[in-house]
Amino acid sequence: MSYQLKVKGGPAGVLDSQIKSFLDELPKGGKSLAEVMPDDIRSNPSPTVPFNIPSAPVYTEDIVVPARDGYLLNVRIYRKEEDSIAPPLMYYHGGCWVFCNLDTHDSVCRKLCYDSGFTVFSVDYRLAPESKFPTGIQDAYDVALYVTQTNDELKVTSDELIVSGDSAGGNISAVVALMAKESEEFKVRGQLLYYPITDASQMENESYTAFAEGYFLTKEMMAFGANHYGNTSEDFVNPLVSPLLSNDLAGLPRTLIQTAEFDVLRDEGEAYAEKLAESGVDVECVRYNGLIHAYIGLAGKVNLGRVAIADSVEFLKSF
Repeated sequence: MSYQLKVKGGPAGVLDSQIKSFLDELPKGGKSLAEVMPDDIRSNPSPTVPFNIPSAPVYTEDIVVPARDGYLLNVRIYRKEEDSIAPPLMYYHGGCWVFCNLDTHDSVCRKLCYDSGFTVFSVDYRLAPESKFPTGIQDAYDVALYVTQTNDELKVTSDELIVSGDSAGGNISAVVALMAKESEEFKVRGQLLYYPITDASQMENESYTAFAEGYFLTKEMMAFGANHYGNTSEDFVNPLVSPLLSNDLAGLPRTLIQTAEFDVLRDEGEAYAEKLAESGVDVECVRYNGLIHAYIGLAGKVNLGRVAIADSVEFLKSF
């Protein structure tokens, strides 16, 4: 299937002015990540909070869903109205497999629900290093399976899902789609992947070299997250960690991948889109010039971030 990268935004190589303002406000210096523990970072508020998109007025409900080992996972459901009956959208938050939670991505899930009309299921999967690979992936899959098996009770119109997520959540979404294709326990009908991690086995490509530091997500941060998530180096070449390395992408559903020009993850996201297309998957990939990683969390004050969210909503409405 033919594939062509689409580009939106300003001229290449020029940082968006609103993104530059955000980067200028970030604190400088501090300890190396080698000197801190995950909880040291988790206890601090995210610097993206002042840039979050305004909270959309949707109905929310928190439930618990049992994982395969009996652990009770928190899941937040977003409906446009309390009695809405709509198709299901899984959302898996980013955070290098180590950080973030339901609250850090609440505004994004509200926005997607309100603008698309989908019922959104945001999953509080277990984080590394307390729960290393494959626990978080299994959690994500188990909740998706639960949603498909209880679609009547959950008031969703289909037992077929769209999976979505940002960064590590984009990675989890891609892996859940691969697992569902293999197991045939449920069907994924679409993937919405915001700047996904697709290859944790290497950090040496062009975007990693060009944007290793100074653009919010750093090479050091990615190494920090990967090293906490994986058990051994062999995990990083496992397609359930690095879906770009899968030898069988054929049969995956229609996909939208978004990438940011100034992001270490840009090249692997675009490489995944290309490989999906080569495997016969209907895929669209859009690079947003001038933007950095986490732009959907900055869309409250970054105009192009709102454009990117609107583009993803248009994709959802096409189903």
